[in-house]
Amino acid sequence: MPVDTGLIYPEEPRAEVTLARRVRTLPLLIAEAVERMIAEGKLKAGDRINEAILARSFGTSRGPVREALRSLEHDGLLDNVVNRGMYVRRLPGSEVDEIYTVRAALLATAGGLVVDRITDAFLSKMQSLIDAMEKAVKEFDVNTYYEKNIEFHTILVEQSGNRRLARLYMNLLKELRFLRRIAFMSAEGLRGSHESHREILAALRSRDRQTLERALRDNVMSSRDRAMQSLVEDPEG
Repeated sequence: MPVDTGLIYPEEPRAEVTLARRVRTLPLLIAEAVERMIAEGKLKAGDRINEAILARSFGTSRGPVREALRSLEHDGLLDNVVNRGMYVRRLPGSEVDEIYTVRAALLATAGGLVVDRITDAFLSKMQSLIDAMEKAVKEFDVNTYYEKNIEFHTILVEQSGNRRLARLYMNLLKELRFLRRIAFMSAEGLRGSHESHREILAALRSRDRQTLERALRDNVMSSRDRAMQSLVEDPEG
């Protein structure tokens, strides 16, 4: 049985504890802002992160900024260059290939789990995303397509019911964000990606495990090919 140590816990946290919790959220907000800038292409591979500008933007000291940047370095989005600062990470082709290969395996595994957890509500949500993606393709709206693409895969992975798999998958996505956006910058790339997602939805509706796993792998590896091509066309990022 638990031992009562005699400690008395206050009903309301002390003011300084509340303040500390608020302060600790600031690095998270800054990290999310920098991550959005990378995802939206405002910060590109090889760009230097200016701590002073970020600190002024958030009206804070450099401490929370440094903590935020360290967390993004840990996530694989930034590189810390000694005596020079933080830079948006430039992924070599070999690493890109490795990440996409692991991503394909995780997504196919998620698909195998999803087959037994498909509901009408899930299919309806996936169809609405496909419809939104199709509209974005017609309007060549890269930002909307990118966001709906991310949501499509996130919902599919979460539907697998395997939280550890979902966490690993989302961590991989962070490392590839700027490359995936570049891969959608052509009309041909958008159309190819969208057709691949339509095949995934068809496999979900048929509840065909093998077809679904294959469609998910093909989707990721096609995305890898477009990303690798973007590295060839723009080797400096």
